[in-house]
Amino acid sequence: MAAAGAAAVALVLGFLFAGARFTPHASLADGARFAWLLFYVFHHVGIEVQSPALHLPAHADVVAGLPTGYPVDATVALGLMGGGLLAGWLLYRGGRRIGRAVGGSIPNRGLHAAKVGLPYALLAWAASWGLHLTLRLPGASPLAIHPSHIASFFWPLAFGVVASCAGGVLSTGPALWTSDWWESDRWNRRIPGALAGGTRMLLAGLAVSCLSLAGLAVARPHDAAAYFHAVGSGGPAGGAAVVGTNVLAIPNMAAWLMVPAMGGCIEVSGSGVYQPYCFVSYGAYAGHVVPNERTSSGYPAVKGAPPAFYLFLLLPLVTVIAGGVRAARRGRARSRAEGAGIGAMAGVVFGILFLVALTQATVAARLNGAIFIVSTGYWRYGPNPATGLQLSLAWGVLGGVVGGWLAGPSASGPEPSDEDERDPAPRSRHA
Repeated sequence: MAAAGAAAVALVLGFLFAGARFTPHASLADGARFAWLLFYVFHHVGIEVQSPALHLPAHADVVAGLPTGYPVDATVALGLMGGGLLAGWLLYRGGRRIGRAVGGSIPNRGLHAAKVGLPYALLAWAASWGLHLTLRLPGASPLAIHPSHIASFFWPLAFGVVASCAGGVLSTGPALWTSDWWESDRWNRRIPGALAGGTRMLLAGLAVSCLSLAGLAVARPHDAAAYFHAVGSGGPAGGAAVVGTNVLAIPNMAAWLMVPAMGGCIEVSGSGVYQPYCFVSYGAYAGHVVPNERTSSGYPAVKGAPPAFYLFLLLPLVTVIAGGVRAARRGRARSRAEGAGIGAMAGVVFGILFLVALTQATVAARLNGAIFIVSTGYWRYGPNPATGLQLSLAWGVLGGVVGGWLAGPSASGPEPSDEDERDPAPRSRHA
């Protein structure tokens, strides 16, 4: 059911792309193949691409720094996070139903629910052997495309196991946070508080990033008008296909934007680049290109962002403090110090979740075999996940401490003693 739900969204987009005639003489069968390919893109499965002499429309190969005009055998990995979130949510719902059906202990529910991942992965892996697509775009060299068979098993397996296991574990409801491992209820309060606060930081950050993108459209109306003109030029089907794909990519763009807002940058890096090239940060902005100057990697030299861009500092500032407040209140902090501690724990959760989001949002390309002077060249487009982890931990922990401290003690009263927190009727381990 999860595979069918994700495939249905991909099928709609595939038929829209076929109806838009972006590729000459595209048929409904081609639309089904496009949808088939999109299903793997939802799961960040690597796509094998071969071309006799690489050339992409609108000189995209030149902008990306890829070897133009040479035979290319490459693996491209990207994920439309909107489709991945849909698949993960359906798997989570399925795991939750299984957990409720089997009952029993928390590990028992999680283990039975996680079994969904194996047939889900086998289905994706078996289907990958039947997909071979030749893409002929106007102004581009022919591209022979098929999904990586190894990645088509392990990425869906990871989606299936993690999401369905989480659904099974959380099917216990509030009982998940009533462990008798500790004499008091302190950690039964603090752990769910930290998880709730860290999740709030991530979701609020992505939401505010989306609003910031909308704000840029308002601040730069000529760019927004050019976008909608380009969307409308493809006809109703083409416009719907482009908008639908962009909607699925909104989480990717939001995750990318959060890194420069926190002080990092969006860059091109890898073994195929002499040194990382930063093109969006507070110190480098692609809208300020220095005429007739190039970096050591061959990309145009750029100046810093305009002063108005420093308003993006409000994005992480607001979200991490809000997450710290949420953590302290959900954890029912009994003092300001405890609230700050729960907020710091929420910052660690935020760092881990943000690293997962960046891993899904990153676009990577790897050349398979020698080409010109580059042997097995590797390119990564987007924020550096390691840098994103460091920044998110720093912002999350510090902001969580501030938010937790500001939230103060909850309405449950002052900090009780250990005797007050002790369960008057201790339960057995089996309970």
